[in-house]
Amino acid sequence: MDLPSFDLQVTPSRWLRYYLSVVHVLVLLVLCYWLLLLDLADSLRVLIFPWLVIVVFLLWRYSCWCYVNSQHPQFVHGFSFREQVWCLYTSEKPVAVSLRAATVWRCLVVMNFKSQYSAESYVLVLLADSAEQTQLRRLRVMLRHMQVFEALRRI
Repeated sequence: MDLPSFDLQVTPSRWLRYYLSVVHVLVLLVLCYWLLLLDLADSLRVLIFPWLVIVVFLLWRYSCWCYVNSQHPQFVHGFSFREQVWCLYTSEKPVAVSLRAATVWRCLVVMNFKSQYSAESYVLVLLADSAEQTQLRRLRVMLRHMQVFEALRRI
């Protein structure tokens, strides 16, 4: 089946930022609960707690910077599919890639790419607000008809 060419412009997702924030807050709550369950002196808990908050906050900032910030060097601003070749447009340069796997749901698309000329891999998470609705619908239909998993079984 010959697939038509396809272009998609990606915008930073506010929903992804919300999801990352909720996950990091839940991790912080679990760590604080675990800290309360440990048999430690109160003075030691008071010393550990700020470090837990700082570490979780830094991890949250880093994950938001990587996946939501359009200034990150590997942030994917868009991609195209022409003549059976995928091309990602990152902040640094266009990259020729091959699609390794894709998870396609109604409100979430996760695509795993591998560069054709280096060992770099790219993960693209697309939520409902990451692009235009019609473009996302076309992408979901296209990904459901591609044989990406068949190529992985032969490796």
